[in-house]
Amino acid sequence: MSEGPLRHYPVVADIPCGARFGQKNPPEGWGRILKIAQDSVELETHFSLIPEERVYLTFAIEHLHRFDDVPATVKGVTERAGYARAEIVLDDGPHRERLKEAMIYLVNRP
Repeated sequence: MSEGPLRHYPVVADIPCGARFGQKNPPEGWGRILKIAQDSVELETHFSLIPEERVYLTFAIEHLHRFDDVPATVKGVTERAGYARAEIVLDDGPHRERLKEAMIYLVNRP
């Protein structure tokens, strides 16, 4: 699979995700990842999210790909019926390459 489709077409998912916030009370929460792209995820949570807010995500894609405290930034946010959905862009780093590998796994799994 070429890198092109992964960059432009996110993989639909339903992955539990922990989130740690810098300045919130409570400082941690849960949500679920709805889509994964090469450098970002779409997160749904019952916590309010603010554009440009820093978050640290922890999640696993099945038992093969675990991501702990991945630094990221909240981008566009929509809120409806007590839930927030946001694009969360991961900081540059090795977790982006690992996320790409996890996407390839999700697309090609039996």
